[in-house]
Amino acid sequence: MRARVLIAEDEFLIAETIRRQIESHGHEVTAIAGTREEAVAVARARRPDLVLADIRTARTDDGLTATRAIMEESPTCVIAIMGRGDMQEAAEAAEAMAYVGKPLVAALIPELVKQAQSRFRRFQAPSKAITGPKKELQVWPSVQTAIRKLMDAGGISEEEALDHLQQLASLR
Repeated sequence: MRARVLIAEDEFLIAETIRRQIESHGHEVTAIAGTREEAVAVARARRPDLVLADIRTARTDDGLTATRAIMEESPTCVIAIMGRGDMQEAAEAAEAMAYVGKPLVAALIPELVKQAQSRFRRFQAPSKAITGPKKELQVWPSVQTAIRKLMDAGGISEEEALDHLQQLASLR
């Protein structure tokens, strides 16, 4: 499925490399944003299907705050791109649906996009019972924690854990 993609990356050459990689897999890059403010404004105006956001920019946490702001205003499928550090923890703190290290490997893009979009659909599932993006963001960390606990305790996949939670929720 072709996705409309916003790239939030402050380093021009890296952003252009990512753009070429994304487009080589049939996706449309709607914009490249170099700052937090620009990323939030473009996400608001163009409503991309997917955002690839560098979490650690030269201006420290601009990517992290941009991802949070985008998710609060109008939740969008965000993939965190990181150069170093604990990727999973930082990506989850930013409410990203997936994460990947730099350099982004073009061959991984299709599976990465598929995984992120699948997680985003699961993120949106609890929103049927609540209203507003901020409420969704309040629920999502609890859903992630419950999924991890079910996976650890039951030795099941993330998908199976979510299915189990959704079954429990439908009983209410």
